[in-house]
Amino acid sequence: MRSLPRPCYRSEHRADPLTLHIYLATLLQAAMEDLHRLNPDTAPDPARMHARFLGWVRPRLLITRARRLRHLYGI
Repeated sequence: MRSLPRPCYRSEHRADPLTLHIYLATLLQAAMEDLHRLNPDTAPDPARMHARFLGWVRPRLLITRARRLRHLYGI
């Protein structure tokens, strides 16, 4: 299976990767609900959906860095 392009990488997510992770998780939830509504007999594979939406994000390192920066700058 050929890899699909990454979702829109908004400029505000560069400064705060935590928001990127939350945004993608929200899209994942909406996609799972849509797929289930369109075809309730076959549920989408959660592992494949996670890989598609969140698998390419380096969450832990980036989220930790974002938290440190927010704490440092009082955001």
